[in-house]
Amino acid sequence: MSHLQLILLINALFSLSTGLSLILFRKVIAKWFGQRKSTVFWIVGLGLLFFSSFVFVQSVKPESEVILFIIILDLIWVLVSAAILLLRPFSITRLGNKIISCIALVVLLLAIGQAFELSKIDTISGKTLNGLGISLPIPQMEFKKEGTFTGVFSYGNFKDKITLEIRKDAAKWQVRFTSLEQNAFQISAREVIVRLDSINFKLQSDTHTYDFRNKWNEKKNRLTGTLRADTVSVRYSLKREKSTNENSVESKEVHFMSEGLKRGGTVWKGKKSNKKGIVFISSSGNGGRSGSRAEAIYFANKGFTTFHYDKRGTGVSEGNWQSATMNELLSDDLNAIRYFSEQTGIPLSQIGIKGSSQGATKIPFILNKLDDLNFGIVVSCPGSTLLESDLNHWKNSNSETLGNDLEIAAEFQRKVFEHIAGKLSRGKLESILEDGKTKSWFSSVWIPNLDEVQIDEKLSFSPIPYFEQTKQPLLVIQGIADKIIPIASHQTISTALKNARNKKHKIVLLENANHSMYFVGESDFPYWAKLHDDYLKTIDKWINSNIP
Repeated sequence: MSHLQLILLINALFSLSTGLSLILFRKVIAKWFGQRKSTVFWIVGLGLLFFSSFVFVQSVKPESEVILFIIILDLIWVLVSAAILLLRPFSITRLGNKIISCIALVVLLLAIGQAFELSKIDTISGKTLNGLGISLPIPQMEFKKEGTFTGVFSYGNFKDKITLEIRKDAAKWQVRFTSLEQNAFQISAREVIVRLDSINFKLQSDTHTYDFRNKWNEKKNRLTGTLRADTVSVRYSLKREKSTNENSVESKEVHFMSEGLKRGGTVWKGKKSNKKGIVFISSSGNGGRSGSRAEAIYFANKGFTTFHYDKRGTGVSEGNWQSATMNELLSDDLNAIRYFSEQTGIPLSQIGIKGSSQGATKIPFILNKLDDLNFGIVVSCPGSTLLESDLNHWKNSNSETLGNDLEIAAEFQRKVFEHIAGKLSRGKLESILEDGKTKSWFSSVWIPNLDEVQIDEKLSFSPIPYFEQTKQPLLVIQGIADKIIPIASHQTISTALKNARNKKHKIVLLENANHSMYFVGESDFPYWAKLHDDYLKTIDKWINSNIP
């Protein structure tokens, strides 16, 4: 029990005893006060009983606005008592005046004690209380509230390790949410409200609002709370991390040059290093390094020094990824790996590389180019050209709509992709499309504004010829629920590696994993998407078993 709660309890007991006395002994007390009628003492006694129950509730579960109201009522009692003593409107005896004075003095001391203890508590992030325009001084007890709290959030078959980092600057409280398996790193919460021992806030996704309501437990050094999403409420308990957490990682922002362009990246390093490195190869689209941040931190916690970087034209990196050729992007990757090795002092022989999707297609080329590299990890890699992979994605997205017309429509879609890849002229494409305009399925064919098409020869790139030459250890992971790459990709890659006589490769298929390695099976908590439970474990186990 805090000092504030103790003072509130004393106030409740004092009010209760005074109220009961006024009710039970009202006639005797009326004589003490020199009054003929005792009704007023009965009424005041009932009011004090109600007030005492009100205060007792706050001594158990205090709320700053309500406590402020109690203080105001106490001060009103003192002011009314002072007015009676000064104006003497009821011809009260000397004994009665002494009783009024004593009770008023006790109430005044209680009000001062409550106000003093309340002033120690941060209420609503420095805002006025209850709209009354009163702002209390806040000499905050930082050690109780600020910190990093971590634990497992579970509901049915759903489990996820989450971290809440709670800090307060001069202006307001801040909460940052981290879940590496959701690729969420220090996501800022909104509507942060702190009241006494509670802190509430919200997180927002594209589709859901997550309402967190928490309480600090000082004795157990924990933060306990409830998360509400839609109609589901889930309780959880998070433990405060020690400030000298051995598993924490350090990050360093770095810049390097590649073909005259400035590139930005982050190096992550755990406090316990195994003197090995992993470089995460950039992937497709305009996404920067944030897409690989969770895995970079995960493996840094495992002892690796990790590096991920923005591809050209994303994040803080210069250039244009859309107009860049595959050779230029590969050159950027090679320069990034060399830079990482030089800056950290980790030789290429102790560095592995990992890529997903388009990033995965570049892994075998890089391993052949830098044959001193230790290993490669290939995730969601098409066993085909990027064009065939994009076409496969289109077919999977339109199969239900088009039914028996899927294959003929796909041939028209292929021609569009071939034009973008620079294999088919605009004139020939327009002639082909003209023949299909009257077909019922034609509206399902994706056709960009041909005046704005930028030729992208990257679509013709295939990793298979380079897999056929790769000698280093390789882990290949494919999700069975992947709707983007051809379903037989793992078989094509396996055949290529056998042609290379690579006996140090492993193919792993993950059920209910999609292209991004997220779990897409049945979940009791479908409001959060997270990585497949076996994904990172598979990589970790393979490295420990196969990489010296």
